[in-house]
Amino acid sequence: MMGVLHSKSGSSLLLKSFVLICVCIGNAVPALYDDVAKGLQTATITRFQTMLLGSSIVFLIFVSIIVFLIRKRQFIKREKRHSIEKFIELTEKRSFTDDEIVQLKQVALYNKIVLLGELVVNREVFNAAVETYITDVVKKLDPVKVQSVFSRLTAIRKKNGFNQPLPFSPITTTKEIPVNTKIIVQLGKKVFRSAVVENVEQYLLVLPQPVIDHDVCHENAPAVYSFFRKPDGHYKIRTRIERLLPEPMQAIGLGHTAKIKEAIKRKHQRANLHSLCKFEIIDKDFFTKGASVEGSTFTGTLLNFSEGGMRLATVQNIDMDSYLKVSFRAGEKYMFENIKGKILKKIKTSKDYVYHVQFIGIGEELYKKLAMSVEYLNRLETIRLKRNKIRPK
Repeated sequence: MMGVLHSKSGSSLLLKSFVLICVCIGNAVPALYDDVAKGLQTATITRFQTMLLGSSIVFLIFVSIIVFLIRKRQFIKREKRHSIEKFIELTEKRSFTDDEIVQLKQVALYNKIVLLGELVVNREVFNAAVETYITDVVKKLDPVKVQSVFSRLTAIRKKNGFNQPLPFSPITTTKEIPVNTKIIVQLGKKVFRSAVVENVEQYLLVLPQPVIDHDVCHENAPAVYSFFRKPDGHYKIRTRIERLLPEPMQAIGLGHTAKIKEAIKRKHQRANLHSLCKFEIIDKDFFTKGASVEGSTFTGTLLNFSEGGMRLATVQNIDMDSYLKVSFRAGEKYMFENIKGKILKKIKTSKDYVYHVQFIGIGEELYKKLAMSVEYLNRLETIRLKRNKIRPK
């Protein structure tokens, strides 16, 4: 009996427990359903908000681009208007002729230059535009028209002030070399001093020496010329002869180029040459006291030399401002004897003294010979470096 009661009470307890669990599950399911529904609703709202925000950003970017393009167009119009006003103002101020104004507009049109005023205020824009115009257009015209175009461009360049470099700025094109600049011209093995008599748009006009070899002086022949300009230094230009002008001037027209290497910061080119040289010492008071020349001959090492002087190393202690008579050989081709010089600088080293000597009393022929020997030695050095695939320092 007791077992039956226990059985019933146990069954009742299990039933109550089952009912309680069902009630709990029944109460939890709606709550879970509500949470899921709320989550889906929240996700839908967040997705909508994200789409709305993205659309707003895209719209703002689109509006910003439109505003930027409108303002850019307004800026270009304003700049173009100001440039045209500047062009008109400067062409009137600089007394440009109608033909020259038309020529400038043609150059601008061909090069698609919108800001017309840049051709009269910016030398880089002017030089680049003119070079393109000459190469693509002018050289295809007949000779008469070519001459008239060059004349107008030369006049325009001078009126703009582009025919000479800016102060303290290096030369960027040979069209900026001023008239009367002293230059040294080399045609083949012939070297002579000259000067720029005219710098026109076609070429640089220089006067040759009275007698010139026609084998090296003809149209399209290679030419090298150099000149010194403060504060840049020594320029060396490689070009070709564009034209030979007849009597009475007999001038040489050297072609223009914008391929200009950086100037060397010394007046004359130098050739390195560690070779033996001989010299005699002349007393520094020779010209004031008539002191006699010392008869002894000394030896030293010639470190380098140019048309203007040399650097000499020797164990002899020589007074500053003393004079020397120097003899040396430059390679196998050139021999120099008794060149007079003056000591300008003296440097004491651990082994000897190094003297900077300036040549004095150099005549035209000796100057040419020195220049040719420097060119000859430097050319040999360049060939040696190329053969050994060594870059020059």
